[in-house]
Amino acid sequence: QAEDGIRDRSPSRGLGDVYKRQLFSFALAIPGILLVVLGSSSGIWALIVIGVLAVMFAAVLSAALNGIFQTALYLYVTTGETPAGFGEQQLTASFNQK
Repeated sequence: QAEDGIRDRSPSRGLGDVYKRQLFSFALAIPGILLVVLGSSSGIWALIVIGVLAVMFAAVLSAALNGIFQTALYLYVTTGETPAGFGEQQLTASFNQK
């Protein structure tokens, strides 16, 4: 980091991590989607309701995990220290040099 507080290199966020997290979020929602499809094809409303709740739970969980990761990434960038529970390689993989 330069003396004036501006980073020497201008890193940009790598898209690889973004796609990995979206894939993870979709994988969390698959059971709920399957329940909705099964419930709508069989006419069982309880399966549809449970499926919708499962998809909503997956969305909330994904948003919470994304917020935790973004907070850890912010702390890493602003302080230069790796937050507890995260590896430095995990965080530096989110940046590509332009």
